[in-house]
Amino acid sequence: MDAAGNIPELNSYWSQLTTKSYTSSSFSTPLIKGGSYGSTFSIQVGGALAFNKFKATLTGHVSSLVLLENGQTRLSVATNDPVYVQNVSRLPLSLFVQGNDVITGSSLDDTIFGVTGNDRLYGKGGADRLNGGSGNDGLDGGLGNDALFGGDGRDTLTGGAGADTISGGAGIDTISYVGSDARVSINLSTGTGSGGHATGDRLSDIERVVGSRYNDVIVGNGLSNTLQGGGGHDWLSGGSGTDVLEGGIGRDTLSGGSGADIFVLRNIADSGIGETRRDLITDFTPADVLDLRSISSRFALTGDFTGKGGPQLHYYHTTSSNGTRITVVEGDLNADRKADFQIALKGHIALSADNILGDLLVSPSGTPGGDPFTGGSRNDTLVGGYGADTLVGNGGDDHLFGGYGNDALFGDSSEPSSTRYHDWIGTPGHDALFGEWGNDTLYGGAWNDTLSGGYNDDVLYGESGDDVLQGDSGDDALVGGAGKDLQQGGLGDDTINVGAVSEMLGDTVDGGLGIDTLVADYSALGTGLTFTAADDLFTYFAPGGFLVTGIEIYQITGSKFGDSITGYALNDTLNGGGGADYLRGLGGDDSLVGGTGRDLLDGGNGEDHVFGGTDDDTLMGGLGRDTLYGEQGNDSLDGGDGHDTLYGGEGNDGLSGGAGNDTLYNDAGRDTLWGGDGNDTFKIGADEGAADEVHGGADGDEVEFIVSSPSSAYSAYIDLENQAANAGIAHNDRFSEIEKFIGTDWDDVFLGDGIANYFEGGDGGDILNGRGGNDTLDGGRGSDVLTGGAGADLFVLDLSLTNGKWPADIITDFNRAEGDKLVVQGGVPTLEQGLDSNASAAGPVFIFETDTRRLWYDADGSDPEGNPILVATLLNVTSLFTTDFVL
Repeated sequence: MDAAGNIPELNSYWSQLTTKSYTSSSFSTPLIKGGSYGSTFSIQVGGALAFNKFKATLTGHVSSLVLLENGQTRLSVATNDPVYVQNVSRLPLSLFVQGNDVITGSSLDDTIFGVTGNDRLYGKGGADRLNGGSGNDGLDGGLGNDALFGGDGRDTLTGGAGADTISGGAGIDTISYVGSDARVSINLSTGTGSGGHATGDRLSDIERVVGSRYNDVIVGNGLSNTLQGGGGHDWLSGGSGTDVLEGGIGRDTLSGGSGADIFVLRNIADSGIGETRRDLITDFTPADVLDLRSISSRFALTGDFTGKGGPQLHYYHTTSSNGTRITVVEGDLNADRKADFQIALKGHIALSADNILGDLLVSPSGTPGGDPFTGGSRNDTLVGGYGADTLVGNGGDDHLFGGYGNDALFGDSSEPSSTRYHDWIGTPGHDALFGEWGNDTLYGGAWNDTLSGGYNDDVLYGESGDDVLQGDSGDDALVGGAGKDLQQGGLGDDTINVGAVSEMLGDTVDGGLGIDTLVADYSALGTGLTFTAADDLFTYFAPGGFLVTGIEIYQITGSKFGDSITGYALNDTLNGGGGADYLRGLGGDDSLVGGTGRDLLDGGNGEDHVFGGTDDDTLMGGLGRDTLYGEQGNDSLDGGDGHDTLYGGEGNDGLSGGAGNDTLYNDAGRDTLWGGDGNDTFKIGADEGAADEVHGGADGDEVEFIVSSPSSAYSAYIDLENQAANAGIAHNDRFSEIEKFIGTDWDDVFLGDGIANYFEGGDGGDILNGRGGNDTLDGGRGSDVLTGGAGADLFVLDLSLTNGKWPADIITDFNRAEGDKLVVQGGVPTLEQGLDSNASAAGPVFIFETDTRRLWYDADGSDPEGNPILVATLLNVTSLFTTDFVL
């Protein structure tokens, strides 16, 4: 390579070529010499460059030149390059590319192979060979008689001018004649083309054809084809198979052939108004479909032909000017009550909603009132009009609008579907809505309506008027709305909502069979509420003036005054709202919310959740595993019997766990915590030095310090003999009858008293001193200092935490005579002693160095590959025995 970066000569006789990185946008080697039997030269193009010029002169017996690139480089060959490879050697240029490449060939005969990736290959002039390889490729042969092979993937092939041989390969492939300069005729059955750019073309493995802007003729084959005419007055014939035909702009003639075909109208400009402008489908059958989805999603559907209040697509039968019987389908999209597009179908055909894809109303033409109409099996929209209409959705997820008048709306007369969701709306009039099968949503609208959910899980809204709501079978939700409503849940676990105070007067509620729930909102009541739930077998008048029977669960919201609300045996939700309220859950797993005011909340039996809200509240869990939240104010919490969880919240709170193994959180403020009977756990967090009192009570209780702040200032300092010295997270706190303390992730100090203490340091370098009594000291992670003091003490050594990443614990006063023991978690009883840490026996073993007082653990024993781990240092200990260990 010379100083300018060019290669003066490539010679096939050379045994080795020196490589060099090259960053220019052009590449030049004046001379490429071949051997006596012909040579192949390969040049690797690398880097993220766009090479727009490649110069080379070939001499001798050079059979081919191959350029390889790395998937990032684009190589573009200029047509007017005077020293391009083909111009000199008249040999084919071969490009083998990987990645998502854009390759433009020359005016000569190029061979371009896309290999992998989504490529765009352009042959330009010459008889080119383009192969897309794998991926979704675009191939354009340009001028000349080209050969195009799509390969795997969804490819788009454009032969251009010339007699081309085009094969799509595997996948759904497209042949495009959009750029043709004249009309084309394409026949996929014979694999031939004629006219314009299709002249002389041979086609295979093509599934989709896109025509030109002229009057094209496109014929499919026995497979499923997609034929698009483009502009002009086209004639499309699908043949056998399930075909998709789209005429495009112009007066097109479409023939689906045998099979269930889809005829697409993408824009109202594709099929105009009148016999000379609209498309004609010559063989529409009940199995075929008009796809109008692009129209219905593109336009605001606010008008129709008759003023019924919704968009409309309808059809009528007539005769064309030549005497042919036709069916005209037309739609109004802009609320001017005039057709915006038409499609003609040969013959008098009875259409249903099954023949339409799109969000448009489907109805036969007729008068605006008293319409009986049945939808198809797909998703229909039916609008009744002014009269007493009967609408049947049939299959699918339908929208039914009763319109004005006394209407009857039926959802589905077929079998149920787990994915069916219906919306049925009755506008003014005395309507009857029947959900039948499926998970339905019914809206009664104004006036006195009857709503019947039918099968499955339905939602019924009576809205205004004196309505009758019947859930029937399934787990239904009923909302009466304004008026004197009769709400009947029927079978299943139903929820019946009588609404606000202004809506519930005069209602009648019957839950029926199942576990039913009553929802009532008294927040607008002008005085305090007294609500006492009753057995579901009784019928009684509830506050607000409605009759209740068959209800098992209550969801009651109180007023802004002082209320008294009592639930019943199951899982009630009681919200006091404002004022000083008295809420009692009684049986079941209840949720009680005090709201504002000084409330008294009693969960009763069951696993209750009780929330005090603002002000100074009293919370009682009762029997069961309850969770109590004091929230704001100076609250009093009593868990009662059972394993309860109590959160004081803000303020100076008093927490009593009662009987059972309870968990108590101090939270903010100066709190007093009483564990009561059972093994209780006190979670003590940072509360800015508030003086908390923690009393364990009977049995074995523990204090665990919980810190969310990553700061060593929140470590714990506890001195049980002089608690005035308590500091850190325990500043000003006092503890009594606590058997166990668990430290933070920082460096804690725990100093015991004359009784048996259990100290667990947690993470960090902790100092644990039991003083008098039979203590248990567990340093946890980190290098800890453990001092048992007087008494038979236990020193816990967890081998799973001893991994050599930090120094081992120091035990200052191990005394065999006092009964001290080493508690080993995960260890073995084998013990060796000596002047080093080398084990003599195979297998797991403890090794005590008598001179350094260090205790080692070797999981591999005498295996030279094993490494012993330092467990602890025992000061003033000269020997250990297996009897000193507790495993």
